[in-house]
Amino acid sequence: MNKKTIVIFCLVLLISLVVSVSGRPNNNFKSSTAKIWHDNHFEGLGSSQAYGIVVDKKGYVYFSGITSSDGDSYGFIVKLNKGLNEVWYKRYFETNGYGGIHRLAFASDGNIVAGGDYIDSGDGQAYMKLMKINPKNGNIIWETIRARGNSWLDIWADGIGPVIDSNDDIYYAQLIGNHSTRSVGPIEILKFDSNGNVLWNVTEDLIANRTRNKPIKN
Repeated sequence: MNKKTIVIFCLVLLISLVVSVSGRPNNNFKSSTAKIWHDNHFEGLGSSQAYGIVVDKKGYVYFSGITSSDGDSYGFIVKLNKGLNEVWYKRYFETNGYGGIHRLAFASDGNIVAGGDYIDSGDGQAYMKLMKINPKNGNIIWETIRARGNSWLDIWADGIGPVIDSNDDIYYAQLIGNHSTRSVGPIEILKFDSNGNVLWNVTEDLIANRTRNKPIKN
């Protein structure tokens, strides 16, 4: 008999900490208290961790992360209303073996762009996935997948982004390739258009080039 375990995940959503994409406080969201979110979307033992949070112009809150349950791991996004009650919950990478979603950003059309990584259960290799998501229901509008050239994954440290500029171009940085220490390069920086197509990418091997990398002087 499976026993449902409710994992308590505490979100302290203070207005001084919740900012919009521009970096300014979002005045549509006002809260001075904490909210306990119970992750009761899985059976068995597990835990959930959040890595990204954004607030839209109407005051809805979205946060993303990774859930591990009975040996399986997947990314998730949750939408909360102004009262911090759950509107919808979506899983991503469920069929990929292990994965999670880093951070979220809003495109100019109001849709969400999410970046994440996963290890494919078939070939055992790591991939990054960039997705545009409908904020009304969490459905994927488009997705772009790129191989990372390795077979390990650290959701917390391996990816940075997405960041969206005024032209709706998307930037993302990630660790790629095989190297002895997971905390250092090679690093790949990517630029995508608003439809998820790669415009350019730059790769820097921090280990090989560490002798010529010098601090930038003001």
